[in-house]
Amino acid sequence: MRLSSEQRGRIERLIDTVMVKTSIGRDEAVEALHKYVCEGSCDWYKRNSRKVGFDRLSLRDEQRATIEESVNQVMLGLTIDEAKRRIHVYICKR
Repeated sequence: MRLSSEQRGRIERLIDTVMVKTSIGRDEAVEALHKYVCEGSCDWYKRNSRKVGFDRLSLRDEQRATIEESVNQVMLGLTIDEAKRRIHVYICKR
């Protein structure tokens, strides 16, 4: 899936929104978003997640709720599943 510049811009705004709402840096915001959107089916997750300590289940409920709220605000016009796919394409370390 190729993302348009508008879609990439929305995801960058989403990263910024998560940073502000959760008071964390960019890298932590991207990792939290990846944990939220990753369903464990990508090759990177299967090959490297254990090596780097990436546990998508470690996202706290309050973080998950804040991220979901942010996704709904920024990724207007998309279902949550469509938004998750686009976000994952943009941020996954394939």
